[in-house]
Amino acid sequence: MKEKSMERNESISQKIATFVSRNKALLWGALILGLVVIVAAIAWDLVYSNKSNEANLLANEMEDNYIQWTNALESEKDSSTFLTLVDKALEEYKGSYAHQKALFIRGQYSMEQEDWTQGVSDFVALHDKFPKSYLASVALFNAAVAQEEQGKIKEAIDMLDKLSVEYENISALVPEALFNLGRLYEVQGDVEKAKSYYEQLVTNFSDTDWTNLAKSRIISLDIESSI
Repeated sequence: MKEKSMERNESISQKIATFVSRNKALLWGALILGLVVIVAAIAWDLVYSNKSNEANLLANEMEDNYIQWTNALESEKDSSTFLTLVDKALEEYKGSYAHQKALFIRGQYSMEQEDWTQGVSDFVALHDKFPKSYLASVALFNAAVAQEEQGKIKEAIDMLDKLSVEYENISALVPEALFNLGRLYEVQGDVEKAKSYYEQLVTNFSDTDWTNLAKSRIISLDIESSI
């Protein structure tokens, strides 16, 4: 029985040896291909890491230049430096943190220049491309402000409503968004809708300054409706 087992093992070994001998080229090719794949993966990881670091550095440089611009005297303001960096980020670092920052900074700059259309475009693009970014809810809020500045109340309401729903338990801007939804519905003359947002704010966010303002508006609207 032991001899048969040894013979069987020798037979298997011989078969393996024969297979290896006949398929050396194939096995070496598979080994080389595996090594090439591993090396390529390592190279890609290094390139991606370097690209990510470059994007972060560019984002910081953009922000620093933008802050310098905002703090400069009117006679000394020159937006060309940070706008050049913004263009670079948008063209060369798509999908990165620098891309997010570039859209946000250009949106902010556009609002400073009262170019509301460009501001809306950049802020909406930021939200749509990076919905999980910490800047996404801020972008929606800013887009709503820019829409209202153009007299586009319905569009502003849509932006604020999206913010309040998508980022209800995430963004600190939600109470302010709810208050402004109530305010804008008041502007439109829809008192019941306005009250519903004020009440939602009071119910869901009991301890904010916006909540106190909402309570005041509810009392005022109730008094006005009873006259």
